[in-house]
Amino acid sequence: MLMGCSLTTTELTPKQVKTIKAILESRTYTEAVKQAKVGKATLYEWLKDPLFKAELDDRLKKLIDCSLNQLKGASGAAVDTLVKCLKKKDPNLQYRASVKILDFVLKLREHQEFEERLDKLEKIVNEKSGNK
Repeated sequence: MLMGCSLTTTELTPKQVKTIKAILESRTYTEAVKQAKVGKATLYEWLKDPLFKAELDDRLKKLIDCSLNQLKGASGAAVDTLVKCLKKKDPNLQYRASVKILDFVLKLREHQEFEERLDKLEKIVNEKSGNK
């Protein structure tokens, strides 16, 4: 599990907490139930329980947030590496680094344009519905 993403709750049973931890650490539910030593039927019953499901969803979101924060922290080094590749003598490496950099820049621009369009649409909807 990622640092800073520990699981602690008193509203679930210890077995449920153990199962959620196993789900977070496993690639599949099959692996998770083996690790947590619970039956698949039990897990699927727990997934119908709003408290268990909400806790699992919350922990999955937090795990993803932790992962994204780690990626953000490493992004500067990744950019530095790509820029260094542009200066290498290997033309193939220069080309691949150039393509990657341009691809990232274009995706970022598309994302920014999408956000701008979404903001404009939200403003129009809010104005028409009387929310400002």
